Amino acid sequence: MRRLLLLFFVVSVIAVSSCAVPEPAVEQPGESAETAPPEVPELPETPAEDEAEESMEEVAEEGSELPEFEFQYPYIGAEGAFAIIEYGDFSNQVNTQVNNFQVAAMKRDFVVSNKAKIVFKPYPLSGSEEAQLAAEASLCMWEQGSKQFWAYHDTLFTYFLYLDEKSLNNYVGRIPNADKSAFAECLSSRKYRDTVSATLEDGKALGIDQTPTFIIGSESIVGSVKVPYKTFKETIETKLAQNNPITGSLVSEIFSTTSDELRSFLNWFV
Repeated sequence: MRRLLLLFFVVSVIAVSSCAVPEPAVEQPGESAETAPPEVPELPETPAEDEAEESMEEVAEEGSELPEFEFQYPYIGAEGAFAIIEYGDFSNQVNTQVNNFQVAAMKRDFVVSNKAKIVFKPYPLSGSEEAQLAAEASLCMWEQGSKQFWAYHDTLFTYFLYLDEKSLNNYVGRIPNADKSAFAECLSSRKYRDTVSATLEDGKALGIDQTPTFIIGSESIVGSVKVPYKTFKETIETKLAQNNPITGSLVSEIFSTTSDELRSFLNWFV
């Protein structure tokens, strides 16, 4: 009897245990795919703000970059004055003589009074390497200023027999306020080789086959010690008169109706 009661008690306990409500399981983070938050995909990297600003500045600089030196042929005189254009070769002895006399007189009579300006186009017609280098060297000096150029220009004509690269650099020491290192860099890089070559091509297209040749309005004069300065002066004065909107037409009309003697007399006043 006791054994039956004990057996009944054990069976009851087991039955009650099997009917108990199970405790909810505590989920650990990451155990359930349903409740775990989805992974956030990584975004592509973007440049930092300062890097972006720098790149924009580079674009702006590339679009607005200006040359340090805006090229034009060397000249002396008022910028808007009537132009006397000289095609000159530094290796030419005749050019040296004309520079010392006729050109010096033109400066005295027309440049100082702002009536005209002289434009110099380096024109190494002789074709020698030294003449070419001297032409390029003169434009390198033009970068440094008008005073420096004309002082160097006169020096090259004085020493026209010695125009090798070493001499061209040495002459810079004679020029006040000239930058030797900047000049040497310009010349060694052959910065103006193409410019000088283009000048030669343009001059030959105009039929310029001697130096110095001066273009005065529509007239051209080949310079020589045999050509008197009077020829230059009269030509310049005539062109200046024709270039004047007030007196030009009047002078032309008078000249067309007067004798050669009176025309020469009037030329003296114009």
